[in-house]
Amino acid sequence: MLISLEPLGTNVFLPGVLLGWELDSELRQRVEQFRDAPPWFFHVVQQAGGLCMSYPECAGMLLRFEGNKKRSLHNADRLIRGFRFMAEDPNLGVLEREYPVLRDLVCTRGDAYPLDTLRTLDEFLADFIRLPALESGIEAFLRFRQCNVLEYFADWKALESHLRPESERVGSAYSRNETIVYYVEEANRNDVTRVEELAINEASLANLAACGYNLGLSNPVRAYLLWENSD
Repeated sequence: MLISLEPLGTNVFLPGVLLGWELDSELRQRVEQFRDAPPWFFHVVQQAGGLCMSYPECAGMLLRFEGNKKRSLHNADRLIRGFRFMAEDPNLGVLEREYPVLRDLVCTRGDAYPLDTLRTLDEFLADFIRLPALESGIEAFLRFRQCNVLEYFADWKALESHLRPESERVGSAYSRNETIVYYVEEANRNDVTRVEELAINEASLANLAACGYNLGLSNPVRAYLLWENSD
């Protein structure tokens, strides 16, 4: 079964990094045919673009900041708090006082961030955690530069999710292209468990690359920065 995740409003899956692939319509159809997706493989429908919403999609491993505090250089809670103030109905007052760099990133109208804005965000993030340089993106969906992801994310923990018993769920699975898909959003976010024990290493990345190869995702694994979008 494939878990399809729309993180907006869940307040548990993001902020974080996805290791995997950006999907166009053709690639999305291939992912939706992933019948035996492992519990660490997610199809993510990200709401992005601030006030002018768009829905970029990606697939792969999700590395939550909340589940990887040990990888933070310092003060992980402050970093996570800042990103959460950027989510739905963003707290602009707190952002202006405590996170001026992040304040400049919210309530946009879907335009790509300028390069100088990305560089400023790089510098802000570097005070908390070592990440690749940002290359491009819009509010809540940014691409890191192509890199050796193991160099940056070795020993991070990937999220794994399993469905709770049917009697404990409020949502339901459905069939798409002969694949059983379970759609997780704000209303049913607790229908799946959240476990972070799988380490990012050569073996786990090889398994991710193998999944991509079998799905026709031929590009190298890439890293994306995601947080919950403002609207």
